[in-house]
Amino acid sequence: MRGVTFTFNDMHSRDDLSLEVLDIQRPLSGDISTRVIDVPGRVGGYYSSQKMGSKFVIVEVAQVSTTDVGAQTNARNLAGWLIDQKVGKLSFSDEPNKEYRAILTSSTPLEVFDTTRTGTLRFECVDPHIYSVSETPLDLLNGDNVIENSGSAPTFPRFIVRVTEPCTMLLLEHVDTGQYISIGQPVGAEDVAAGGSVETLNDGCGSLVGWTQGQSIGGIAVTGNYATNGFSFSPKHAGGSYGSGSGWHGPCIRKEISPEQDYYSVTFDIGQTAAVGTMGRTDVCIRKADGGQLARVSMIDAWNADRRHAGYAFVGTSVGAGGYELFPLQTPANTYMWQNYVMGRLSIRRHHAGQNVHTAHFGIFSNNTWHSRTTVHWNDVNGLWNAKAKYIDIQQSVYASYTPPATHYITHAYNYDYIEPGSNQVPVLFNIGDEVEVDCNTGRVFINGVNSIQHMQPGSQFFPLQIGDNNIKVMTDPLDKLDEDESVVTYRSRWY
Repeated sequence: MRGVTFTFNDMHSRDDLSLEVLDIQRPLSGDISTRVIDVPGRVGGYYSSQKMGSKFVIVEVAQVSTTDVGAQTNARNLAGWLIDQKVGKLSFSDEPNKEYRAILTSSTPLEVFDTTRTGTLRFECVDPHIYSVSETPLDLLNGDNVIENSGSAPTFPRFIVRVTEPCTMLLLEHVDTGQYISIGQPVGAEDVAAGGSVETLNDGCGSLVGWTQGQSIGGIAVTGNYATNGFSFSPKHAGGSYGSGSGWHGPCIRKEISPEQDYYSVTFDIGQTAAVGTMGRTDVCIRKADGGQLARVSMIDAWNADRRHAGYAFVGTSVGAGGYELFPLQTPANTYMWQNYVMGRLSIRRHHAGQNVHTAHFGIFSNNTWHSRTTVHWNDVNGLWNAKAKYIDIQQSVYASYTPPATHYITHAYNYDYIEPGSNQVPVLFNIGDEVEVDCNTGRVFINGVNSIQHMQPGSQFFPLQIGDNNIKVMTDPLDKLDEDESVVTYRSRWY
């Protein structure tokens, strides 16, 4: 091994300690112990697990000096170097890109070393792995990342993350193992503190005062009129009428929203009976200031030979004119999903958090509890239908001369205005320019250098990179706000 040198704790064997390496013993692994469970009354035992202990590296050295005075001086310098040592980095010149984490535990006695000018140094590597001298840095991207661990043992990464917008959550997920680290949590408009909505309509349908004639919904002719019996609106009440027509027709009433609403919830409590020989429907529509349709939800009995209901949800204007039928909430084949008698709710809601989500709820009232039957979510990712809501229309109609439903009424109308949270209301955890460090090796989380482990969510685990390719997913809330120019993952490859 002559010609090979070593460095320990930044001290070079030849340049600083005047030592020449004679031999090096580097075992392939640390001491391996096997755990066996003994079972009374049985021969042998059951294998449980293995544990790798410390690895011992033994270096035989000789003094370079050929004079007695020089040898004594070198021996004294070596003695000073041996005192009060801590775990440090040990590397050899024949593997300059790798290092051990070691501590010097024993050596040849000084007087022997002084006399013979040769000795033995015994290094204990409590961590038996060999590490790459330098960290491997890789850019982090929003979404999927592939990180290759080129060593022969798993190793722990360190993530340095910056964001381009204020965020409430950072998620680092090892897709292959299912382990993840979640710092903070996603927050939507519905999660903002109480006081984020204002009730603007709570009408028990005792009077039609404040309601005006509405606009045709989906091409249904506006005919007839509503009447009230003191606790519900219906074309069937005394003084009410469906009017007449050759297709769908019936009265439509409107409530103006003032001021106009960006984010809202509109709900009507209705009753509607389907029976053989009858046809009827109830439609609720949210409109913008020019009368254009933003969203619509319908409950329809259109099969005169059967008794069933089907629900439909729409967004935008009529289908074929830039709008969309989200999909039937119940198809004719599902004959009795809504049953023949619906005493339920029609509801449309648009949320905050950068998404326009139109939701339709259907239910049957039983035991004083509303049972939600179907909910449809639609994300207006292109912002096509994000105009302010100005009007609420509801229309109950029949088809041609078919018999109207036995019951057909509205008992309550609600509207809530969801106030857009200000920047001081959203619980932002990371701001633009903040640095988030997640060190899986030490098990620490820092935000701008401050210990922030308390923000790590239950179920999170500091995960290692396995040998070979590792699929790591990075997510923020809001989505895709990782600063890809300033975010990296670093790690040191390890070998046994």
